[in-house]
Amino acid sequence: MMRLEPRPGAFTEDPHRFPRGWAAGLLLAMTALNVVPAETLDRIRSLLLDGLRPGQMLLSQVPRCLPVALASSQAPADADHRQVEALEARVRELELERQQLRERLAAVETWGRRPRGQKSEPLVVPALVSSRWLGEELSLVWRSRGMLAVGGRDGVHENALVLQSELPLVDVGGPHQVGVGNPVFAGRVVVGKIAAVGRQTSTVRRVTDAGYSDRVRVARRTPEGLLLITEGTLVGEGQPLCRLRHITEPVATGDLILTSGTDGILPLPMYYGTVTEASLDPAGREWEVTVQPAATAGTLTEVEVLRLDWKDDGLLAN
Repeated sequence: MMRLEPRPGAFTEDPHRFPRGWAAGLLLAMTALNVVPAETLDRIRSLLLDGLRPGQMLLSQVPRCLPVALASSQAPADADHRQVEALEARVRELELERQQLRERLAAVETWGRRPRGQKSEPLVVPALVSSRWLGEELSLVWRSRGMLAVGGRDGVHENALVLQSELPLVDVGGPHQVGVGNPVFAGRVVVGKIAAVGRQTSTVRRVTDAGYSDRVRVARRTPEGLLLITEGTLVGEGQPLCRLRHITEPVATGDLILTSGTDGILPLPMYYGTVTEASLDPAGREWEVTVQPAATAGTLTEVEVLRLDWKDDGLLAN
């Protein structure tokens, strides 16, 4: 049987050429649309628009969803990048610490380890001696006995003038190793200083007595704690209130007056009282400050005298 084969190019068309059937169909559609009534044409147009509307809605959402999608895709990458940077910074810190440790080790190997010093015993040991505060009546009875706690070794001679002292007494004296100038406390409050020492009693110069003076600090209460304002000198004038001298910084009512604490004997400052009035003098050089002492002699029954115990083996020959 003879087989017929088509000639090359008989039924194939050039893919780049527009098909003739499509062209004829388009011409017929255009011609039909020209003769179709207007109502039918509007209906066809609405059907075409309804068919294209889902695609239009989808395309309108693309600009809104695209940044969110891009941000969500970039967020993990940014987090990973920050984590890598943090790890790199930590590695650099560890490298620096290792280098410092190497340098310290090299210094120890070169110069040897630093010897540890032994803590020495303190030269002066503070001690509080408890004593009774003798009231005015008991002090008057004691003084009426007509005896003195001093003699020839203290420079007292016959016919020497004896003056009556109005300073209060405490029942400690020389045998208790109490000395002139030792502070007298009632708890954390400063009462005064020892003015004279006898064998069984000693007189106390109170903070309000004339001739009393001590170096103090002015502090103020703040939310962060006590704030040191300035330093000055507390003096007694024989009045119920004391004066604060040599103050050049502004001081306010209610500020606290504390011991200076510069002697290094007590670990914490002691309390004198509070500022009741503060004003700048007319010359504008110093502040005039009035202090209300916290100690009241009428309520005292027991006090403590600060005594300093010296180490005998620690005294220097010179």
